[in-house]
Amino acid sequence: FSHIKRRPSHLLSGLLRCGVCGSGLSVHDRDKSCKTRVRCSAVRESGSCSNRRILYLPEIEKAVLDGMREQLKAPELIEAYVRKYNEERRRLAAQAN
Repeated sequence: FSHIKRRPSHLLSGLLRCGVCGSGLSVHDRDKSCKTRVRCSAVRESGSCSNRRILYLPEIEKAVLDGMREQLKAPELIEAYVRKYNEERRRLAAQAN
Protein backbone atom coordinates (compact mmCIF):
# COMPACT_ATOMS: atom_id res chain seq x y z
CA PHE A 1 0.00 0.00 0.00
CA SER A 2 2.97 2.36 0.21
CA HIS A 3 2.62 3.11 -3.51
CA ILE A 4 -0.94 4.39 -3.09
CA LYS A 5 -1.08 8.16 -2.63
CA ARG A 6 -3.66 9.42 -0.21
CA ARG A 7 -5.68 12.50 -0.96
CA PRO A 8 -4.87 15.69 0.92
CA SER A 9 -6.90 16.07 4.10
CA HIS A 10 -8.09 19.55 3.21
CA LEU A 11 -8.82 21.39 -0.01
CA LEU A 12 -5.80 23.69 0.33
CA SER A 13 -3.37 21.22 1.95
CA GLY A 14 0.19 22.13 1.08
CA LEU A 15 -0.81 25.35 -0.66
CA LEU A 16 -1.20 27.86 2.18
CA ARG A 17 1.85 29.94 3.13
CA CYS A 18 2.67 32.25 6.01
CA GLY A 19 2.59 35.89 4.96
CA VAL A 20 5.53 36.70 7.24
CA CYS A 21 8.11 33.96 6.63
CA GLY A 22 6.74 31.92 3.71
CA SER A 23 6.60 28.64 5.62
CA GLY A 24 3.59 26.43 5.14
CA LEU A 25 0.51 26.72 7.28
CA SER A 26 -0.39 23.56 9.14
CA VAL A 27 -3.33 22.37 11.18
CA HIS A 28 -2.96 23.66 14.72
CA ASP A 29 -6.05 22.22 16.38
CA ARG A 30 -9.83 22.39 16.44
CA ASP A 31 -11.81 24.82 18.52
CA LYS A 32 -14.74 23.89 20.78
CA SER A 33 -17.09 23.84 17.80
CA CYS A 34 -14.68 21.49 15.94
CA LYS A 35 -13.59 24.11 13.39
CA THR A 36 -10.07 23.43 12.13
CA ARG A 37 -7.50 26.12 12.91
CA VAL A 38 -4.16 26.61 11.15
CA ARG A 39 -0.99 28.50 11.93
CA CYS A 40 2.52 28.99 10.59
CA SER A 41 4.43 25.73 10.82
CA ALA A 42 7.67 27.59 11.64
CA VAL A 43 6.07 28.96 14.80
CA ARG A 44 4.99 25.50 15.83
CA GLU A 45 8.19 23.66 14.91
CA SER A 46 10.97 26.08 15.81
CA GLY A 47 9.47 29.35 16.98
CA SER A 48 11.46 31.10 14.24
CA CYS A 49 8.53 33.13 12.87
CA SER A 50 6.91 36.12 14.53
CA ASN A 51 3.46 35.37 13.06
CA ARG A 52 1.50 34.02 16.02
CA ARG A 53 -1.92 34.33 14.37
CA ILE A 54 -4.19 31.32 14.35
CA LEU A 55 -6.63 31.25 11.45
CA TYR A 56 -9.80 29.28 10.82
CA LEU A 57 -9.35 26.96 7.85
CA PRO A 58 -13.06 26.96 6.85
CA GLU A 59 -12.94 30.76 6.55
CA ILE A 60 -9.81 30.60 4.38
CA GLU A 61 -11.34 27.92 2.16
CA LYS A 62 -14.56 29.91 1.81
CA ALA A 63 -12.67 33.08 0.86
CA VAL A 64 -10.61 31.18 -1.72
CA LEU A 65 -13.64 29.45 -3.22
CA ASP A 66 -15.66 32.69 -3.29
CA GLY A 67 -12.78 34.41 -5.06
CA MET A 68 -12.47 31.56 -7.52
CA ARG A 69 -16.18 31.67 -8.29
CA GLU A 70 -15.92 35.36 -9.04
CA GLN A 71 -12.67 35.21 -11.00
CA LEU A 72 -13.23 32.00 -12.92
CA LYS A 73 -16.57 32.56 -14.58
CA ALA A 74 -15.05 32.24 -18.05
CA PRO A 75 -14.44 28.62 -19.19
CA GLU A 76 -10.94 29.40 -20.48
CA LEU A 77 -9.96 30.74 -17.05
CA ILE A 78 -11.30 27.62 -15.35
CA GLU A 79 -9.22 25.47 -17.69
CA ALA A 80 -6.10 27.52 -16.93
CA TYR A 81 -6.76 27.29 -13.19
CA VAL A 82 -7.21 23.51 -13.26
CA ARG A 83 -4.01 23.13 -15.26
CA LYS A 84 -2.02 25.28 -12.78
CA TYR A 85 -3.58 23.57 -9.77
CA ASN A 86 -2.64 20.13 -11.08
CA GLU A 87 0.89 21.31 -11.92
CA GLU A 88 1.34 22.59 -8.37
CA ARG A 89 -0.01 19.36 -6.87
CA ARG A 90 2.44 17.34 -9.01
CA ARG A 91 5.30 19.64 -7.97
CA LEU A 92 4.44 19.25 -4.29
CA ALA A 93 4.12 15.47 -4.67
CA ALA A 94 7.54 15.32 -6.35
CA GLN A 95 9.07 17.33 -3.49
CA ALA A 96 7.57 14.94 -0.96
CA ASN A 97 9.22 11.94 -2.63
